[in-house]
Amino acid sequence: MTKIYFLLLFFCLYISIAAAQKVNHVFVLDTSMSMTTSYSKGISIWRISKKQVCDFINSEVVQIGDTVVFYFFSESLSSPTSFAIDSPEIKQNACRYVTEIKTVNGQQTCLYNTLHNLVAKIKSSGNGNKHIYLITDFKDHCKTGNFTKATIDSEMSILEDNRLAHFYRINPFPGSMGDSSLPCMICPKDTAIVDFSTQSTVSINLPIRSNNYLGKLNALLGNTYANIEFNYTSTLASGNTVPLVFRLYGNYRASTQEYTELTIWPINSTNINDKCKVHVKFIMPAKRKIKINID
Repeated sequence: MTKIYFLLLFFCLYISIAAAQKVNHVFVLDTSMSMTTSYSKGISIWRISKKQVCDFINSEVVQIGDTVVFYFFSESLSSPTSFAIDSPEIKQNACRYVTEIKTVNGQQTCLYNTLHNLVAKIKSSGNGNKHIYLITDFKDHCKTGNFTKATIDSEMSILEDNRLAHFYRINPFPGSMGDSSLPCMICPKDTAIVDFSTQSTVSINLPIRSNNYLGKLNALLGNTYANIEFNYTSTLASGNTVPLVFRLYGNYRASTQEYTELTIWPINSTNINDKCKVHVKFIMPAKRKIKINID
């Protein structure tokens, strides 16, 4: 189960980001002594976390043109180390960098001081599509602490409201503060076929890999079709599919096919980029250049 938790944690991130919209993936890793706690079969949380960060970097979530940034903290926030992902080789370099960090240091965890400083750095860095992955047990043990959880939550919320960053709070210790796994919306890359050639109502089940977004979804067709009615079920069936129903009606000038894009996103998401897009192809009745009436 431990392996499954952490695979979901990094692989179940949304996959659909517009091609022109590059992402800054910012990893903020807790390097205090509590991260050396053994989780399963004597393997420490620190070791598991590093491996899953590496797996995430090597996945298709991190795309060419993105940037990967590492921060580490215990008593204070480290300087950033950045990798501009312009080739698969740079992905490997970023992965090697995080996996070769051998030791965990720091006797105390100044979490809120760290996050306050991180927020300041994000503000000063200007606009950008930043995804911040906080990997920590969320325990603040700091003799020189100057900030409270409420203060930091407010500061982070302001960044999210202004679309400067989105924070994923990742806790390696399930059952404590934070999420043990990341939300995900991963839609199929294949085009969805809606075939009206023999019937006026078409139902399809769109396969979606998901976690934490079960039950509350929005869906929208990219183009407006006056003669196509679109309905969907706002719950994920068994967490794997979204049932969609398309109906062609009224007078419709037939053509061979039409294309559009279907966008699906979670209602309760505060992250504007947590959307997945699916290409949809409508196959129309075969007759051309005449009006047909489908009841």
